[in-house]
Amino acid sequence: MPACDFDLTEMEIGGVKVDACHGGCGGIWFDAFELQRVDEQREVPTEHLLRIQTNPSIRVDATRKRTCHV
Repeated sequence: MPACDFDLTEMEIGGVKVDACHGGCGGIWFDAFELQRVDEQREVPTEHLLRIQTNPSIRVDATRKRTCHV
């Protein structure tokens, strides 16, 4: 689960499908090796990451442990 407990929605970044918290905290969940695959690609369209809608009224506790959303 993301830090704000919203549902995650799937989005594609450079051919890699990741889960993002649209309308909530804006967090992104990378499954095993997804971050590495996105990071290795030189021309990943990072503007997709900037388009994730967030809710500015949501405050995230950075010290709280998160559980896997799967």
